[in-house]
Amino acid sequence: MLLHTTLIALAALAKLSLGAPVDDAVDTLEPFDLAQVEGLQIHPGPGLPSLEDLGLTVAQLFNNSLSARRMLKRERLTATADASPFAPAHVDKRATVCREFSTAKKVRAWAALGCQLYLESLGNTACSATTGCVQMCWAEYEGDSAIISGHSYTNGLSTSYCRHVARTVEQIIRDCTTQHGPGERNFLNDGGSERAWGNGNLGISVHSIPFCWI
Repeated sequence: MLLHTTLIALAALAKLSLGAPVDDAVDTLEPFDLAQVEGLQIHPGPGLPSLEDLGLTVAQLFNNSLSARRMLKRERLTATADASPFAPAHVDKRATVCREFSTAKKVRAWAALGCQLYLESLGNTACSATTGCVQMCWAEYEGDSAIISGHSYTNGLSTSYCRHVARTVEQIIRDCTTQHGPGERNFLNDGGSERAWGNGNLGISVHSIPFCWI
């Protein structure tokens, strides 16, 4: 048994030494078709830098990110051990809530994804919200909007890395996107909400209008 286990381990090591990918899932992803987001406009929330400030374009955001291609695969995100200096309170209560209001306009998933990639590009920049509804990003695409808003579950300020907020937005997109028409899979029901990955005291909402769910 020991010899068999040792041989398996050596075979795995040899595979790595030959340059074989440990996980080839990323290698099988199709290149992102930028024609799908032509005309997309992304606007930062108050106090956050614009794409121009960052020296980025919408095309660069989508070309440089695997998230755009993974969205086509509809892969569900899994929790990571990514460290956060912010209070991880109520992380055990994290669960995406998808909304459906008959009077609300559908949220275009590509617009929401544009905001997600923008927030992701901010890295460890602080994304904060108080008990009011704070807009972090909004995007326009073919007449539709996606607005990312934050809300604190405490009486004060709640903060998370913007990249963690982006991860939360990605989870909402994946959990709440539905099909509307043949071959389409690009609308959120009417939005969704979730507690931020880096701080469970920070609620994140995706909607077509400035709105926060508590």
